[in-house]
Amino acid sequence: MKIISSVDNFSCGICSGRGGIIQVDKNFNIKIKKYICCHTTAYGSGGKTNMKQNKKGNVAVITVIIVIVAITAGVIGWKFAKKSQAPIETKTVAQQPVVNSIDQNQATAQQEDGIVYKNEKYGFQLTLPKEWENYKASLVENKTYGNIINFQLLSKSSEYNTVMNIIVQDLVSYNKMIANCEGKIGEGTCYDYNSYLWGKTSKYAVYRIGNEDFPEDLMARYNQISEIEKSFKVIDSETAGWQTYRNEKYGFELKMPQDWEAKVETDNTNSFGTENVAFLTQDGNGDSFEIMWIVIIPVKNIDECFNTPDCFIGNEISKKNDFSFRISRGDVGGMVPDKYQEQKFKDIVAVVKTFKFIN
Repeated sequence: MKIISSVDNFSCGICSGRGGIIQVDKNFNIKIKKYICCHTTAYGSGGKTNMKQNKKGNVAVITVIIVIVAITAGVIGWKFAKKSQAPIETKTVAQQPVVNSIDQNQATAQQEDGIVYKNEKYGFQLTLPKEWENYKASLVENKTYGNIINFQLLSKSSEYNTVMNIIVQDLVSYNKMIANCEGKIGEGTCYDYNSYLWGKTSKYAVYRIGNEDFPEDLMARYNQISEIEKSFKVIDSETAGWQTYRNEKYGFELKMPQDWEAKVETDNTNSFGTENVAFLTQDGNGDSFEIMWIVIIPVKNIDECFNTPDCFIGNEISKKNDFSFRISRGDVGGMVPDKYQEQKFKDIVAVVKTFKFIN
């Protein structure tokens, strides 16, 4: 069907009101003709005779228009229904490249009231029902939300199916996501994520929004998730997931964030016998800088050092074997953007708290 600019030998006319008519020829080509009164002009002088002859044509055209309207309404309805569905159920994993691996961070223990799932890396634990005894847990890397832990159970078909998934997202990106969605709940991909939240550790938000697809015979296990959520418990500390630095020469160790690295420096510019362990991290712009030092100096040289302008040894942490172990902080205020400074200062304090002697 096409709209034409002129009508020749049209076989029917449909009155569209006082202001105009829609004219259709025998090939169902349509012309909209305005400002014509359909009672006098549409059929010419032989209007009464032609009216009977054109009844079949009118019926055909009306049928075509009804079909077009029905199809259009159906398409609009389908799009509206699709838009109204919360895509959060399907976007969790499918739209991002994922890497599956066995959850090596888990530890389980059988108790009378269930099975304890403990994740040391992310700092939380759950109590699973006894019926989940043969569960499997795997990690799925997701660029949108973070890491997803899938809990799978064996169905009657002897296949493992995901019955529950939990999202573990670092607090920085989680809080940013919440801020971006403020006042926009229900728009686009903005949802009330806090209503899905199970809890927060010192570094992660743990929540579940659910996109599980499993056989009917596992529905009873699925219905136990609300009880599992109630068992959520934070077990981490400020240093959960941190790496350990160990200095065998002076017999001490400490924990530090994963993005820190340690470098031993011997200070040959003075006669105080100091040896430094410099700790480097990124400043927020991707550049590396020295955030702090552990300064090791013979106790006998401390007083002399204090009286020398170019000797900087910081504050003492501890003493052992005639050596003083001291902390000196880097230029966090000058090197780190304001929005990262608070966390960097917290990291330094937490690192110092973990200092201990090992022999």
